[in-house]
Amino acid sequence: MDRLHGMKVFEKVADCGSFTAAAEACGMTPQNIAKIIAALEKDIGAQLLNRSTRRQNLTEIGEMYLERDRVILADVEESDALVSHFTGEVKGTLRVSVANTFAIYQLSHKLPGWLKENPGIRLDMTVTNREVNLIEEGFDVAVTDEEPPDSSLIRHRISELPIILAASPAYIEANGMPASPEDLSHHTLLVRQDQTSWTFKGPDRSLITIPTSAKYLANNCQISCEMAIGGLGITKQPLFRLRPHIERGELIQVLPDYPIPSKTLSAVYPQRRLKTLKVKKFLDFLDQEFGHGQLM
Repeated sequence: MDRLHGMKVFEKVADCGSFTAAAEACGMTPQNIAKIIAALEKDIGAQLLNRSTRRQNLTEIGEMYLERDRVILADVEESDALVSHFTGEVKGTLRVSVANTFAIYQLSHKLPGWLKENPGIRLDMTVTNREVNLIEEGFDVAVTDEEPPDSSLIRHRISELPIILAASPAYIEANGMPASPEDLSHHTLLVRQDQTSWTFKGPDRSLITIPTSAKYLANNCQISCEMAIGGLGITKQPLFRLRPHIERGELIQVLPDYPIPSKTLSAVYPQRRLKTLKVKKFLDFLDQEFGHGQLM
């Protein structure tokens, strides 16, 4: 058997906790995962995992083997990265998770050019707003505007994301322009399901938080934007997403004197002793295209 491949699969099973989860992360079937682990155990002459119908737990020998397994695989990855740094050749699969709005309205326009410049890269990109587990799901990088949940992850800051409110001229004409955040209680708000409040900075820089009781809920910014353009209410989104509609007169900024705390767009990746060239190139690309202080 390919011992190195078997060690990688074993590490993935240990991280994911089951053949099924490891198979999904590796793009394989659970049956193939089980065969590889069985071959590895036969090769080394010891049982590494206790099998059950739902989970696979490490044996005592498996725990000791995993510790050495991680060191060896990290050394191999570091060696490969070192060669890439010297040759300048960027190749391999790059698995990235990217926040929905940024992926669709910003990254998608710049990505084809970068991929043409790096033909050795095989891109596997997942567009999602959910919090991904980089280690268990096998991602190299996650591009997100949320705080990383794991302090062991490295956070590479790219740009600030100004957030604004906007509504259509027809909505403002029919309902009036809010003069303060407190006035929003008399307006229709277009809100994501996970938003229970909106926070603003007052004239004295103090924070003002108001509850969001919404008639219309949507977890997609495009839907909320179209509802706002259609006169259904006030939407809260990144400036780069709403700016084209404001410039065309389809939307008007609401409460510009009460700024919303901006978010930070970051690339998050697992801590390693030597960053692989494909990850470094991707981070350099993000900095060059989007690292301009504020993403407008």
